[in-house]
Amino acid sequence: MNRALGAFALSLVALGGCKEAATPVRASAVPVGAVANGPAPTVPGPCALPNEAEALAPEDATDRPIRAICIHGVPATMKQDVLAYLREKPGHLYRASNLSSDVRALYDSGFFRWVTVTAAPAGTGLDLHFELTPRPVIRAATIEGADRIAPDPEQPIAKVGAFYSKATMTASARALRERYVAEGFDEAAVETTVSPETPAGVDVHVTVKEGTRTTVGALAIAGASPAFEAAIRKLPELASGAPLGAKPLGEAYQRVEQLFADRAYYGRIDLERGARGPDGSAPLTLTIDARGPFRVGKVAIAVDPALDRDLAKALQMKSGDVAERARIRAGIERVKDTFRARGRSESLTIEPTMDPSRKIVDLTIELERP
Repeated sequence: MNRALGAFALSLVALGGCKEAATPVRASAVPVGAVANGPAPTVPGPCALPNEAEALAPEDATDRPIRAICIHGVPATMKQDVLAYLREKPGHLYRASNLSSDVRALYDSGFFRWVTVTAAPAGTGLDLHFELTPRPVIRAATIEGADRIAPDPEQPIAKVGAFYSKATMTASARALRERYVAEGFDEAAVETTVSPETPAGVDVHVTVKEGTRTTVGALAIAGASPAFEAAIRKLPELASGAPLGAKPLGEAYQRVEQLFADRAYYGRIDLERGARGPDGSAPLTLTIDARGPFRVGKVAIAVDPALDRDLAKALQMKSGDVAERARIRAGIERVKDTFRARGRSESLTIEPTMDPSRKIVDLTIELERP
């Protein structure tokens, strides 16, 4: 490691940048744009890398004018783009803080896995030599075993033409496994294999081992009347053998909650899953603490004296009516439609307020206050 940029190189070691192979590969241009004001500087004359003995120590480099910035390790077509990415410019006085920012920006761009810089004396000034090792490009990507759940096309584990990053690949594989677990494939495993690196890039192969899917086992229900229990047991999401995972479990909860709310029963509903058994099924326990039927209490509409009567008619609910959720929602939508049909563009505040002790739902409709 050279003396001039030892601190910066060490910062990249902590990031894991030096642990991968160092064979350069073709890379697309680094995006231009964030820092340069005006045209990018050109590289004057030949830029031969200095040896370690020629490198300046940090204390000897500060405040020297930068004569030239040389880029090594990337195609010539990419060098101008890299130069435009840097804060340091020929003619500027060297600042360690600016160089540290440049090294960090290049590494964080995702195009490079290793960035080192050497400062070499040039008369009363210095030349900065950036040695860059691009990340390999993904040449080909294949996947096998993903029969039940296809990878997200918007977020593939490996995208042909993208730069390979082990950290990104690991995170993408973990995300795919989490999708499997959410659908009930608790035993799913996702493995990635990367071919040896060549100048053309690397090949990535993803293997998915789905395992068996967890299913609904015994269903215990507490707190529901016989009529409600019978209706719950008819729900396909809770039938014995139905798929069971975080997503199906959430859908089952919503169906149960809807079953009660559509009958104007409201309260607490708990749905818990037990441990998976040897047969691949897991028991469920459903605990109900719901009261009903709730009825409409007060209906207060204070929007505009010229509109309130029409809005009340659109709501089609009055005190004493059974407060089924579906009916309340339909009434609220009619109120909004009527309000807009009168040419009003303001927002309405519509608040159903529950009183569990009286099993009452009060409805308040008014203009939204700023």
